Amino acid sequence: MLPGTRGFVVDQSIMQSVGNAPQVPVRGFVMAAGAAADIGRGIGDVSGAAKDISANIARLRTENDVIEARVASREYESDLAKIMAEEQDESKWPERAAKFISSAEDSWTKRGLSPDAYHIVKGQLREWGSKTLSEIWEASRDQTKRRNIANKKRLVIESADSGDVVSAYGVIDEAVGNNDIPADLGARWKIDIRERTEQKTKERRAELFHSAESAVIAEVEATGLDGTLAKLGKEGFFPGSSAAERERLRNVAQTVAKDRSMSATEEVADLIAQGRMKNPADVDAFASKFLGPSEREEIKVSLLKRQEAGETARLADPDVQWSIYGDALARVN
Repeated sequence: MLPGTRGFVVDQSIMQSVGNAPQVPVRGFVMAAGAAADIGRGIGDVSGAAKDISANIARLRTENDVIEARVASREYESDLAKIMAEEQDESKWPERAAKFISSAEDSWTKRGLSPDAYHIVKGQLREWGSKTLSEIWEASRDQTKRRNIANKKRLVIESADSGDVVSAYGVIDEAVGNNDIPADLGARWKIDIRERTEQKTKERRAELFHSAESAVIAEVEATGLDGTLAKLGKEGFFPGSSAAERERLRNVAQTVAKDRSMSATEEVADLIAQGRMKNPADVDAFASKFLGPSEREEIKVSLLKRQEAGETARLADPDVQWSIYGDALARVN
């Protein structure tokens, strides 16, 4: 025992027992405390991750809505193209397009979109609708302009085809003056009209010549070459014909007459051979239109020669001779 402070006696054995007491693992407490702190932070991290996942889901939903709206706008463009194709009056395109675009915007904004998607989609559709409507207004004006130009050109062609080239040029000049068509287009139209008129004139004269050619052939068949040539000299088949055109028709008449002469000669020969033409006067009646006097005389001479030859052969026949002898005896008796 040792004397203590202020008269207290200190038992040294107790102090020794304290020194010999087991040691407490302080480091373990420290580590445990750190682990507890990590758990706390982990719980906070899980809460943050949940918030991130929720934000990502919302973002993905917004992106999906925006993408669907963008795809739908392309389909809307196809629908608008069909509306414009069905509507013949292009002045009504903007009105019908505006109604369609407004309906499309309303249908999307009523789909229960998220707030972010609502604002993005609404803005995108409004931008698309404004741009599309502007393009349709422009297309409507262009179509109207093209239609007016087509109508002007139709009037020009109708006037030119009717032979009124002056009126056709007048329509062109008026269109240029009113800025309905540019000046260079008007100049090209005049060139086209001139070439078209020349071509139409050629086609018309070709038709007239063809008709005259048919008339010449019919005249040769009806009256012969001489009468046809006499009528041709007076422009009877083609009023206003040129010398070259009349010469062509003359050649046609001569060719037809020549062919018909050969055919008539063959026909007369066949009739004579068949014994169906015996009188020389029949030659004149049958072939006077296609055969000249000298040609007909040759045929008559041939006919007489054939008849004489046939008579000679007939007299040389014994039966014919006996018949003639018998007739003679009958006359004597």
